[in-house]
Amino acid sequence: MLTTANVTKMLRINRHSLMKIVEAGGFPQPIRLNARTYRWNEETVASWLREKEQCSTKTSQA
Repeated sequence: MLTTANVTKMLRINRHSLMKIVEAGGFPQPIRLNARTYRWNEETVASWLREKEQCSTKTSQA
């Protein structure tokens, strides 16, 4: 399970930006452990990143 800090580091964005993307449906939903603690499934995040990389590769090839 990835913490918010792990995910923000991977995406090179801050916590506020991450939560805005999640709320907009642009990033996998976290598992909420309590009112202030979130975790993301590592494989889900890795899959999302691979998908985004494939999209950007297709766009740059066009």
